[in-house]
Amino acid sequence: MTAMTYSEFDPQSFTNIQTGCYQLILKLDQTISLEIGALCRLTLKPGIYLYTGRHRKSLLARISRHLKKEKSVYWHIDYFTVHPAIKAENVIIFPETDAECKINLDFHHLFNTRFLYRGLGSGDCKNKCVAHMQFIQNLSDKDINIWLATQAVFKPVFFSVNYSKLKEIHA
Repeated sequence: MTAMTYSEFDPQSFTNIQTGCYQLILKLDQTISLEIGALCRLTLKPGIYLYTGRHRKSLLARISRHLKKEKSVYWHIDYFTVHPAIKAENVIIFPETDAECKINLDFHHLFNTRFLYRGLGSGDCKNKCVAHMQFIQNLSDKDINIWLATQAVFKPVFFSVNYSKLKEIHA
C-alpha cells in the first residue's frame, strides 16, 4: 500500500515524538463475537475497524503496546488487538496534537462510518464522543490518501504494520 506522508517528515527526529494522537487501522476477514470486558458483547462483521487514541507521555511505546498480541488486556482496544482474527494493518500518527476527538469525528463524517457501541474506546473522553472505535466496510489506498490530505494541518505520518514494528511508507 502506498499513501501520503507529511512531506517534511524526518525519520531521525521521529523517535523524539512523545505526544500526539494515533489511529489504528484493523482488519477482520470473518465474523466473530467479541466480549469487551463488562461493557458489551459485539458481533463483528468482516471489514475495517478504526480506533482513534492519544497519549501524552510516550506515544510510540503506547502504539507498540497496542500492536502486541500477547499482553494484559487493560483498554477496550486491547480486546480487539489480542484477538487472533483481527489484524493490525496500518497506523497513522498525528504528532504533538491532542485533537483526538476532532480527528475521530472528522474521519466519521468524511467516510460515514458506524460507531460500534456507545463509550467504546472513549471511556475517558471529556467531549462525550459516542465512541472512538468505528467500522467501515472498506478503506482503499485512495481513501487513506484523501483522509491524510484532509488532516494535513496535523502533519500525519502513515505506517504499515509489519511484524509488530512500524515501517514507514513513502509516497
